[in-house]
Amino acid sequence: MDGDDRLTIAIIGAGMAGLGAALALARIGHTVTVFEADSGLNETGGGLQLSPNCTRILDDYGLTEELSPNAMHLDAIKFRRYSSGEIIGQTNLRPHMMERYGFPYWLVRRADLQQALFHGAKNAGVHVCFGQTISAIEDEDEDDKRARPRVRFGKADHEIFEADIVIGADGVRSRCRKSMFPDSVLDPVPTNSCAYRAVLSAEASVDSNAWLGPYRQLLGYPIRGGQDFNMVGVHLGRVAEPNKSSEMVEDLDGMRSEFNDFDPVVRQLLGMVESAQRWQLQNLPPLDKWTTQSARCLLIGDAAHAMVPFLAQGASSAIEDGASLAVHLAACVSRDDIPGAIRAFEQHRQKRIAGIREGALYNEKILHLPDGQEQAMRDKTMQVLPGVACSNLWSHEGFSQWLFNYKV
Repeated sequence: MDGDDRLTIAIIGAGMAGLGAALALARIGHTVTVFEADSGLNETGGGLQLSPNCTRILDDYGLTEELSPNAMHLDAIKFRRYSSGEIIGQTNLRPHMMERYGFPYWLVRRADLQQALFHGAKNAGVHVCFGQTISAIEDEDEDDKRARPRVRFGKADHEIFEADIVIGADGVRSRCRKSMFPDSVLDPVPTNSCAYRAVLSAEASVDSNAWLGPYRQLLGYPIRGGQDFNMVGVHLGRVAEPNKSSEMVEDLDGMRSEFNDFDPVVRQLLGMVESAQRWQLQNLPPLDKWTTQSARCLLIGDAAHAMVPFLAQGASSAIEDGASLAVHLAACVSRDDIPGAIRAFEQHRQKRIAGIREGALYNEKILHLPDGQEQAMRDKTMQVLPGVACSNLWSHEGFSQWLFNYKV
């Protein structure tokens, strides 16, 4: 489209999906405003894994220079037996990922990625408005089919922002999702599993490891340039009473108790923990549609496809969404092409997300097997062996190629 067809785009949510999409869309010449309910960037959260399918996009955005110094460039992630610490497999990261896919595998602090996306978006001309809670999104106007979507803010709905496109990127408990699809039941479903997280100081750091036990897993890796060590534990089938929501609660004793039969290294690390949070894992069932009937309002990121975290693709898939949307909109010749481009984006991304979701559900089972014959077979196939299908999806020949070599 030419300069007269610059679009006004409203994005709800300043997380990874929202800021990533804002940066991508501003780079192709559109006027983008991000509305965030919080008063500023949210510093909560521990570490994130960013695989080459994501770092390829971040590099294209010009963010490597800001992110790389604090990102961890590890040689491998080792998988260990929970009780003995015996290595049963590993995913090679450096230099393997660069050599095979052309981009690195990073472990970063969530706040560092959000800050980098925020800086990139601001430099691209994106306007970010904090303290703005939406009350409704209005898309259809029976009297004027060409009317633009409107976003209403505040309890009295007095503040209104009109845009050519409205993007809901406000997370798993999305207000946008409820407003765009009021006749559908689209709430996240609490799982029967809970997670724990703790962050230790640098002197406690060890290599990146995942200890696999019966219905439990504990993953630990350094972040923030090695200054911190992020630990995340999961217990399948453990309902985090009395709190069944995704809200975090302090539970250091619970985290220590859950993993008190793990490798002595794990118990030593947990003994050094001063604070730990627990929350209930939630899953958003696959949505039939991410776009409204007019294809002028749509969902991305966790608002569209939150899933269990066992493939470590939450942040990466959110970044992919924004980059893919920008590619589809950049192909438009006129405004009349926009609905078709957004529907094509939806179709393309739903297919990709279905594959990622399938991999995450596979890992949910395979990485938490109870001791027994199936677990013993898994342990034997966690390594890459000639003629043997690898149980480790990050090292599986076909799946890892499909996952990491993705280009929007």
